[in-house]
Amino acid sequence: MQRQRSLLILILVLIIAAITVIATIPIPLGLDLRGGSQLTIQVKPSADIPKITERELEGVKKVVEGRINGLGVSEPVIQTVGTDKILVQLPGVNDPEQAERVLGGTA
Repeated sequence: MQRQRSLLILILVLIIAAITVIATIPIPLGLDLRGGSQLTIQVKPSADIPKITERELEGVKKVVEGRINGLGVSEPVIQTVGTDKILVQLPGVNDPEQAERVLGGTA
């Protein structure tokens, strides 16, 4: 009987601790809950680079990451889609035109 009571008290203390942690630490909201902008960048071949390979796509991705760091966006999502596209999700950026101007320049 004493062991069950001790176990019940331990469970209650853990539940109270979990509720306290959840209430005090803010949960970062993503694009779906906080709002923001989502852009898809398509990488096109040029005269200098006639074919887009994974290496060129990764280079463009690094340039985009650097530009997003300049915007000051916290927790952006940057990922490659297919063989010639980069998906950029910017939580909290409510002006997609500004994001497009910053990201849309020639890399």
